[in-house]
Amino acid sequence: TRKESSAASDVYKRQMMNNKKESFNKLLELGANPNSNNSYCVGPLNTAIRYNINCDIYFIKKLLNYGADISPKFFKKCNSHYAYDPIVETIMYHYEEDKIECQFKILKLLSSKLNNPNLLFKYNDSINYRQNIVYRCLSTHKNIPALKYLIINLKLKIPEKIFIDGTVFPNFHGYMSLKEILQNKAFVFEHSEYREKAKQEILAYLDKQGIK
Repeated sequence: TRKESSAASDVYKRQMMNNKKESFNKLLELGANPNSNNSYCVGPLNTAIRYNINCDIYFIKKLLNYGADISPKFFKKCNSHYAYDPIVETIMYHYEEDKIECQFKILKLLSSKLNNPNLLFKYNDSINYRQNIVYRCLSTHKNIPALKYLIINLKLKIPEKIFIDGTVFPNFHGYMSLKEILQNKAFVFEHSEYREKAKQEILAYLDKQGIK
């Protein structure tokens, strides 16, 4: 039931936040559901991503080994645009400069389990675009280093056009190429060297690939 799922998710959370690895392992061994989610539609894998200590990805790895779903479609299950799957959760919670390297470790682990070169194409439409990975990198926190990592390091394919809204450009709602987006003055990062560097690396990569 939903109540049991929420209770299981909360037990997982307590073990992770207190770094109780032994008791956490016991939960998994005894068959506690790694895909349970609480009343806020947050599952154990998302919790492990949000609250990992010193970038120890032990809990993330364990959950994945026991079958945690990387694409649970929380936004559909919970009927909310703001319930995110684990990869988007990583992009949303690890955008600050001191968390970037940790973010890369998590993104590499999650994407390798999915092994889907078309990952950036998912939900790239006018209804579900808030769940699209490229959109999330471009939106609110402008997590350009994550986008660079996904495109250049992991070599994921890039959609020809990305559906974006006013959180990327004021008063805009529609499709635009990634190159057009990154060349816009809204993506000049005078006060964020690591974002600006990542942006320039993406643009150079797009040019090298002949992507307009």
